[in-house]
Amino acid sequence: MGYGTGTNLLSLATSNPQTQFYGAEIHKASYAQALQATHDLSLKNVTFVPGDAVKFLKNNTPESTFDQILILFPDPWEADGTLSRQHKPEFGEKNGEVDLEKGDRRIVCGEVIEQCFVKLKSGGKLVIVTDVERYADHVLEVMGGGECGRSWFGGGELKKGSRSEYRSKEMTKYEKRAVEELGHQVREFEYVKLQPSEQTQPEPQQKKKKVEQPNKKGEEDIQAMKAALKIERKEQRAQARVDEEDRKKSAVYKKNYKGKGK
Repeated sequence: MGYGTGTNLLSLATSNPQTQFYGAEIHKASYAQALQATHDLSLKNVTFVPGDAVKFLKNNTPESTFDQILILFPDPWEADGTLSRQHKPEFGEKNGEVDLEKGDRRIVCGEVIEQCFVKLKSGGKLVIVTDVERYADHVLEVMGGGECGRSWFGGGELKKGSRSEYRSKEMTKYEKRAVEELGHQVREFEYVKLQPSEQTQPEPQQKKKKVEQPNKKGEEDIQAMKAALKIERKEQRAQARVDEEDRKKSAVYKKNYKGKGK
């Protein structure tokens, strides 16, 4: 849910060719970049979806669909509703920590956790990874103290400092910056959907409705982004040819007029 540029998801798909992966990302530029990378790598087992990941989970997937749902490095929202990926104090942090007290736009919340429970198969896993200490505490609060997490999931935090199978061996650009530049510690959480006999309260009742298919506008956006990428690559090739011609002309000029009078 929210794959960024798709680096981690593409790595997982490459390493697990028999597994089908789905990723939803709201940022169009990231979606276009991931889509192009999928084409370049000729991957057939990964599907990227443009748009809100929560809406995709809720409206476009049947119940008991997924073996795993990954929420890796979710955006930590600020108290005023703005977002800081940089995690710098001037972006509204207090004492070097992201202020998450009021801006409750976090993807880890009761409503989303309930949807994850419904869409996971029995015994399926919900994995959450963050490098923000306050967000990690929030995960523990929702999953351990929240009624939905405590009642429907078992599990908890994985060993600190370890690197689970859910993350690619090579750090993504975001993770590398968080760890090496900001000195953050990555914390991983793994929760397993409990069997009905193990649940301490009834499963959430979902209204039966027809699963929505991607609308025509969404398909048009995809085609538009593909066309834009094609035009951009064509322009880059044309500029490269112009630069090469200029380089050759400059070399000829220097060769013919070197040492001659001004």
